[in-house]
Amino acid sequence: MKKNILPNLFNSKHYDSEKFDKYAKNLYQSADRSVISYTALGVLLGGSLGYGAFKMVTMAIGSSAIGGAFGYQLGLRSAYKQKTKAQIALCQLEIEKSVRAK
Repeated sequence: MKKNILPNLFNSKHYDSEKFDKYAKNLYQSADRSVISYTALGVLLGGSLGYGAFKMVTMAIGSSAIGGAFGYQLGLRSAYKQKTKAQIALCQLEIEKSVRAK
């Protein structure tokens, strides 16, 4: 007789709804931080590249603005992905709750 090496996923001791909640909260917090981080990184990289290439403060300011805008867009894209993952986790949690209620 073969032994089942996979855990029984429908056994209540293997399922913890708090982990889904914590996972979703962490994803939302990470999404908020990613917009700020990408924007700051874009400003710093843009400014340093602009100043390094042209040795002019006005070029550094301009390239900082462009880098910040680019970083902001990348941050929004990253935040959208993370928020989508959080929504999927919360949706799975609700599905599990409704299946267990039956």
